[in-house]
Amino acid sequence: MPKTGKLSLCVVVALLAVSLLSPILFGGDPNDINLDAIKKEPSFEHYFGTDNKGRDVFLRVIAGAKVSIGVSLAALFVAASIGFAVGIVSGYAGGFWDKILMSLVDFILSFPSLLFAIAVSIVLPSGLLSVMIALAAVGWTSFARLTRAITLSVKGMPYVEAARALGCSEGRIAIRHIAPQCLSGLLVMMGIKLGGFILTEATLGFLGLGLQPPTASWGAMISAGRNYILTAPWMAIFPGVAIFTTVFCFNLLGESLRKVYEIKD
Repeated sequence: MPKTGKLSLCVVVALLAVSLLSPILFGGDPNDINLDAIKKEPSFEHYFGTDNKGRDVFLRVIAGAKVSIGVSLAALFVAASIGFAVGIVSGYAGGFWDKILMSLVDFILSFPSLLFAIAVSIVLPSGLLSVMIALAAVGWTSFARLTRAITLSVKGMPYVEAARALGCSEGRIAIRHIAPQCLSGLLVMMGIKLGGFILTEATLGFLGLGLQPPTASWGAMISAGRNYILTAPWMAIFPGVAIFTTVFCFNLLGESLRKVYEIKD
């Protein structure tokens, strides 16, 4: 893996480790309100300052990492699983099922992904589950198309024909001989897509469609901080930097994986 990919992976792992161990490393509750410390500037006491309710912005940014990255990862695995299954069935079965499933994929792709995620979030009750469903609903199509393409390229290989000649069932061939060939491409796509999932989750939070207060999420923190951009800019700047850094690192990691496995768009 290129050095940029290794460095990006180290940054992401460090961020996740700090967010998970924050109660031990820093103590304190990111939701604690302190009316005596409203909108304090960054200092050694409050590294990223405090917000309009006196809550420590640093602790909330760290807590938001668990929420934003955790929700995005969970939704990514759901989307990848759905897309993987649809792509295998579509590419291997062909015919009627291929037309139906790919028509569904094309239908979903005809909508702007962000607007589709917003629509799903509006229909469902606000909360963790609705955000995950919204992210997975807009993200599985890319995995389906990639898996279908790989399936089509390998299902005519000699080893597949040999397995069929030996009497293996179609299901066994698809699971044991074709599915493993799709895993490397799936891994690369997951690395590429995760940054977009985090951005979409932050956008939903910014619009008030994500996790509800007092739970800390980067998008919601930026939304709250925009009202104080002139008097307390750190409220929006630090969550924004966290989103930029995380998405940038995941994009670099995805590109590095693409180069390692030589996967094309």
